[in-house]
Amino acid sequence: MCKSSCVRIVYIKCYKLLLLIGNRRNLCLEVLLLLRKELEYLERFAGHDWNREYIKKGMMRTAFLFKKIAEYIQLENKRLLDLGCGMGNVSILGSKYSSHVVGLDISTKAVRRAKWRMDLREVKGAHLVNGDALKLPFIDEIFDLVIAYDLYEHVSNKVGLLEEIFRVTNKKGFLVLTTGNRLFPFDRHTQLLFIDYLPKKLANYYIKLANRGNSYEVFQPTYWSLLKELRKYSKATKIDGDSVLNLVENVYPEYFQKYRKMVTALKVLVKIGVFKFVTPKFIVISQKL
Repeated sequence: MCKSSCVRIVYIKCYKLLLLIGNRRNLCLEVLLLLRKELEYLERFAGHDWNREYIKKGMMRTAFLFKKIAEYIQLENKRLLDLGCGMGNVSILGSKYSSHVVGLDISTKAVRRAKWRMDLREVKGAHLVNGDALKLPFIDEIFDLVIAYDLYEHVSNKVGLLEEIFRVTNKKGFLVLTTGNRLFPFDRHTQLLFIDYLPKKLANYYIKLANRGNSYEVFQPTYWSLLKELRKYSKATKIDGDSVLNLVENVYPEYFQKYRKMVTALKVLVKIGVFKFVTPKFIVISQKL
């Protein structure tokens, strides 16, 4: 029996039971509302493998990002745009700092899932929008902070994306983005080695050969290409490639211990200033011109 059917049966039984408790009407309504939300969620997203551990780690990664942002930017009461909101982690945690949070994603399904998670947590001051990052449905200079969490590598039109981001960012505003690094040898999207080193046609052939799809649609930058693009729009840019080691230590301690010798070697690269060029992930904080 599927989860949706099980919850439906529980819902009906609880409804019959609660009807017998006539003098506790408010409690009945509250319980039924919670059950209805759970039933609606399971019916909408039946068949989707929601890995609880993955969601937990996702929230921990986002919390780490906010901790890094707070080292450079005062987060309280900022008008925040969560660009490419996905499951809504940035919007959920961002609402703790601001009552003016907007999450946007091109996927209608992603927006529905994020909304369900936010409703479940009773998140206040955050709103979700279905839209295109290359055609943002907002007026100029409306946001103080735009966070693009792992979006940059999925958009081929970098110029169009950055133009739209900085159009809606106010004159003293900031862009924070995270992205993978083209020079890191292992691609986390396809789980393949060296695919980013290949020309487009060879990368597509590699994808098909490894039975990972028909084409490679990831557009990861290098340290230098990031710096070059952002200089057109920003007066100050910080590209942090070293913090990923702290991220792994905090969020994935099991891997940190397992590959301790490798981590020790990588820390040496951090000290001599080389690791930031080959890091698996960049955290970028950029202030508008």
